[in-house]
Amino acid sequence: MAKENKSPQAKGPQTSTDFCVAEGCKKSVERMHFCQEHFEWYKEGLIDKRGSRPSDFDKKHQLWLRKKTAA
Repeated sequence: MAKENKSPQAKGPQTSTDFCVAEGCKKSVERMHFCQEHFEWYKEGLIDKRGSRPSDFDKKHQLWLRKKTAA
């Protein structure tokens, strides 16, 4: 009997990788599984690599907005 190939490539294309992984985002992927806006959030620490927000998101988001408007 032949072994089944269980590699991700054998299963065909996955549609979940076509969209940003951030919570509630339906934009197409541009960098590292994020749209451009959420990639910037990821770089600043507002979301993790899975797109989840931390418990202190509101505080971090306010600081990020102030920093962005000051620049």
